[in-house]
Amino acid sequence: MSHIVDGLLDTLHERPRSGEADFSALVSEELPVATIGGRLGPPSADWPRLRTLTHEQVFSQELLPNPSQLARSDAATAELRTYFMELVRERREHPGDDPISEWIRTWDELEPDRDKADEAVYFLALFVVLAALETTATVLSTMVLLLVEDPAAGACSPNTRTL
Repeated sequence: MSHIVDGLLDTLHERPRSGEADFSALVSEELPVATIGGRLGPPSADWPRLRTLTHEQVFSQELLPNPSQLARSDAATAELRTYFMELVRERREHPGDDPISEWIRTWDELEPDRDKADEAVYFLALFVVLAALETTATVLSTMVLLLVEDPAAGACSPNTRTL
């Protein structure tokens, strides 16, 4: 995991030499998808598409989504369902040492109907991806914005513990 963070921060450090360095695009958007993608195990070539789909899916959670946003959310949700159901089927056929394979084993013990078990694993994987990508990207960007606006807020006080 540290090699992913190091690589993203190196890119952020180098980018100003050739143009702009956008923390949101280079770190906030990339770190969550690399982290959850590395953990759940979908191919890294799929990570950008998963990130895009999660961004589109959450339009339905806006306060007043317009019809276009709702349509994009519906399409993204359908594509995410297809993607993760296929991933669940692949892991069922070729289990590994990853959370999805473990969830399949757990649900198989709880639910004798494989279709229902696979559906439960799909919903769990979808929830984890949506929560991890959107929440983490937003928190990272907001944190950096707040530190840029008030650098003193990032200073450690004597009462602050470091991890």
